Amino acid sequence: NDLYGASKFKYEFRLLDQSGAVLSKEEGESFILPKETKYIIKLNLYSSVNPYTVDFSIKDVEWEELREYEEPDLNIYNKDYSADPDKNTVFGLLRNESYYDFNSIEIDIVLRGKDGKPVALGKNEMRTVRSQEQRDFKIIWPYRFGVEVEGLEIRAEADVFNSDNFIKQYLPKEKFQEYESR
Repeated sequence: NDLYGASKFKYEFRLLDQSGAVLSKEEGESFILPKETKYIIKLNLYSSVNPYTVDFSIKDVEWEELREYEEPDLNIYNKDYSADPDKNTVFGLLRNESYYDFNSIEIDIVLRGKDGKPVALGKNEMRTVRSQEQRDFKIIWPYRFGVEVEGLEIRAEADVFNSDNFIKQYLPKEKFQEYESR
């Protein structure tokens, strides 16, 4: 959608066994910007047995119109993936090319196999990222994957619906008016 984003929505992941019984569930909240395609990555979902499938649902969406909206210009450069005998590593460089300083920028990583299906997911949060600042990041999986990685997707996002995510710039205090009594 070109004009509307969701300032907040709730989501739920449910791990199900073959009969449809819930093995585990995790809930969370997120947002989506106008014209955005988004990954919802939830790490460390636990189940004592291997799940048969995953059920994902979204509810309580709070839509907001954003006129004259400009998406934050957050870019990832120097993307690289390496596989070693005992680990897998993704490297990259985040550059905040927007005019805003952000308290938090989230980086989502999807590694894909030859068939295009996800092999591994990763997530990182960078705090206090100023306009025009760039930072390296590295995500390590301390084990070997069972399949070869053929594709790498990395996305960066900042929640512009949350005013606390913008770093406030404070000006030095100056006297606005002085009043002298006579």
